[in-house]
This record gives sequence, structure tokens and C-alpha cells, in this order.
Amino acid sequence: GVEESQKLEKDIRYRGLNVLVAADWYSERYLSKVRFFEAETKSWRTPLTGGANVPSVNNFINRFGINFSTDHIYSGEINYRGQLLRFDS
Repeated sequence: GVEESQKLEKDIRYRGLNVLVAADWYSERYLSKVRFFEAETKSWRTPLTGGANVPSVNNFINRFGINFSTDHIYSGEINYRGQLLRFDS
């Protein structure tokens, strides 16, 4: 909510809180191509969001000059403190 966002922003800007933000995939172009069969309604559906609600995450991190892409889906590896982390969107 609004109060949580304001507190988090203050803690990041003024108290030195470090934050690592990661999100799952989101692509409107890809969503239009993904359909699934929902057994309960016995109908084909198109998802409303991807793996994460990236537009909402972007609403917050945009305050810091950062945005996640909503057009690309990535896979790869990150080396963090000598440990290899694999990610697949």
C-alpha cells in the first residue's frame, strides 16, 4: 500500500537500506500468444499478467530511476559472491 511504499522509500533514501529487486517475466506481446485451457470453466483463456506484475513493481522503482523491461524475457546466470545463480524467465 501507499504507507508501505513511503516507508520503504524513506528507508532506502535516508537510512541506507540496500534492496535487491528481482521479478519474474512480464511481456504483453508474449501474453497475447500464451493461452491455456482452464478445466474449471472448460474454456481457453489468455493470462492477464505474466509471472510477475512488473508494471506495479516499476511504479515503485521508477522513483529511483530504474525500470524493468516489459518487452523482453531473459535467461542467464549471475555470479554473486562466488556462487553461480541461474535464472529463467
